Amino acid sequence: MGLTSRVVVGFGVGILLLGIVSGVAYLTIGNFTRTEEWVNHTYQVLSELSRLDGQISDVKADERGYVLIAHDRFYLQFQSDKAAALRSLENLRELTRDNPRQQGHLNTLAPLVARRLAFFDSAVKLVRSGKGAEARAREEQGIEQEAAGLVSREISLMIEEERTLLVQRAAEAHRSNRLVAASIVLICLTGCGLAGSFALRIRREILERNRAESAEQGARSLLSGVIENSHAVIFAKDRQGR
Repeated sequence: MGLTSRVVVGFGVGILLLGIVSGVAYLTIGNFTRTEEWVNHTYQVLSELSRLDGQISDVKADERGYVLIAHDRFYLQFQSDKAAALRSLENLRELTRDNPRQQGHLNTLAPLVARRLAFFDSAVKLVRSGKGAEARAREEQGIEQEAAGLVSREISLMIEEERTLLVQRAAEAHRSNRLVAASIVLICLTGCGLAGSFALRIRREILERNRAESAEQGARSLLSGVIENSHAVIFAKDRQGR
């Protein structure tokens, strides 16, 4: 293979390696991006679960404030927080649609939350109908404590499930990140090795060609010197003696 051919092959191999690096990087980075999206998704679910838990506590606080004081400020806040809690349930249903286990927990949690909200709502309605004493008596009896415990239990189970997924997805994201770096480094090292090998071969061929040209030039100079300085008759014939 001539020098020009080697150069062409060297450039071709370099372009091929660049294509391989780009392909591997695209695939591994794409996988890493998808894994990161799942990690962020898990954080969203955890945030929504915490928000729901806090909103139910806020609804309870609003209801108690209204039962004790019967001020419209508590009533308006109660309605707002109750609507927010229901929205959080819907958000969780949407966020966990890919997870049958979490959907099962939601199937248990949603009726429990509705039960608690209905209890709070009934107490507010008692106050608004002038039966504040009855509402306060219900508060003292702690009728809704069982439902409160069941709601907290289901939310805790869902949080634990998401934290387990978070650990798995974070580990997968870390592996994907390392794979991206390792793939690129490995292919770059291979490319550098091949490029170096081709460079050495081309350099060796250039040196050999230079030596051959120098030897040929020296032989021609010697022959020319002999012919020019010889007093003898010198002639040349071909193989047929002509």
